[in-house]
Amino acid sequence: MEYGAAYEIQASDRELALRCLDDPFADPTPDGMRLLTRLRWHPIGGKHVLVCTRRHREWTLARLKGRGEPIELLFDHVFTDLVEAERFVFRLRWKATTGEDI
Repeated sequence: MEYGAAYEIQASDRELALRCLDDPFADPTPDGMRLLTRLRWHPIGGKHVLVCTRRHREWTLARLKGRGEPIELLFDHVFTDLVEAERFVFRLRWKATTGEDI
C-alpha cells in the first residue's frame, strides 16, 4: 500500500464524518485524524477556510487563492456560531473530496 492510499476515503468513513459533525471540537480518534487530514489535503487555491471577522462573535467563509495571494471573503456566509461555521466548512470539504453531500 502506498503512503497516500492509507488516507483514501472509505465507505465506513461516512459514520466517522457524522461523529465529527456531531462534535467538531472533540479530540479525534486516530481514524478521525486520518479523515480530517485527508479533508485538509486540497490545493491551497480554492480551499475554503473561516476568518474571524468580529473577535469571538463572527466568522466569515473565505476562499484561499494561493500562496501570497489575498483571501476572498464570501460574505454570503457569515456565522455567529463557531460550531455551525466549522460544520459548514467540513461539509464543503467532504463534498469536494467525495462528490457527495453529508
